[in-house]
Amino acid sequence: MRKSLFVATCLGSFLFTLAAAGQLSTIVRSADELVALQSATGTWAGEEAYSGSIVAGLISAYQATDDNRYLQAARAGGNYILSSSGGNYYGDGAYALAKLAQVDRDQPAWATAVRTFYDSFVPTTAGGTSSYIQSFSSIDPSTAAVYLSQHALAASLAGSENAPLWRQAVLTNLARINDDSYTPVGGVGVSLWALAQTGPLDNTRIDATASGDSPWADRTLADLPSFMLSHFCDDQSQNGFGTFYWRFDHSG
Repeated sequence: MRKSLFVATCLGSFLFTLAAAGQLSTIVRSADELVALQSATGTWAGEEAYSGSIVAGLISAYQATDDNRYLQAARAGGNYILSSSGGNYYGDGAYALAKLAQVDRDQPAWATAVRTFYDSFVPTTAGGTSSYIQSFSSIDPSTAAVYLSQHALAASLAGSENAPLWRQAVLTNLARINDDSYTPVGGVGVSLWALAQTGPLDNTRIDATASGDSPWADRTLADLPSFMLSHFCDDQSQNGFGTFYWRFDHSG
């Protein structure tokens, strides 16, 4: 993979974070790079599998800057997702289309595609929403957290009748995350990102059966922000100062 394209993919994934942090100059440089690298097909050569993440990032760049070039690039990327998916979307692709529906209201195809996926395609083609969600239980829970969170946000933004099932899937999967996961703290972080935008962070238990040394013993959704902060590295003697530990036990 060429370095520039690798960087483009990563920048696309995190532009929404930069927007939230008010890093306007970085947003502009990143989004300009993505626009310059976009191919005539609407995607990014060698990065087709990450089109959804890049499009979502471009939309956030448009929202932060009001630069129409980023919206035009996002539209082209959205059209690629529509034409290449056959109506079956990965989480990032569905999330990108749902974000397009928010900012590009003159194009109803975005919203229609997402609602059709969650309210028709998955329930009838994938053996039902619950069965489709269950398939994520066979993979690492911190990895599943990324896909399920994207789906939960997309279904919620699209106003899908099945959106509550996807939010519950994020919560159910969250209870599976522990230090045996690939990226436990990261998995919790992305789950919190979705849960906070799709419902209340209330006193719902994360895992009602957890006890003892489980990271979820007696913890509720309301505890998640402080739980994440407890894994922030504020030790200036550590190489990871200013970021987060990757494991709950802060080892490694």
